[in-house]
Amino acid sequence: MLDFMLIRDDGQELYSSNITHNLARMAEEAGIYTCLWAPDENSFTTAGQIIEPLASGVCLLATNRARFELFNADNGYGRWQDLLCFCAECLQACKDHPHATICVSR
Repeated sequence: MLDFMLIRDDGQELYSSNITHNLARMAEEAGIYTCLWAPDENSFTTAGQIIEPLASGVCLLATNRARFELFNADNGYGRWQDLLCFCAECLQACKDHPHATICVSR
């Protein structure tokens, strides 16, 4: 499970969501794996830094359903629409809190 959080400077959690690792390959294909699953390994520290790549990924996911459904998990835990909704929500949270610190737990 990936836990994605946005934290204010004083430690207050501003946003939190999670999603199955079964969608990691789909996230890679959409170009958003690095900013969601491994921001710390890719010099992403604040929400504002991932708005652009996340917006691109959401657009790509939304307009290429058939392409990304090929990555749906065989066991049903991790579907295209799950990743699209998760990413859209994370994107909005990043826009709402661009100075927040990104924190993930994998």
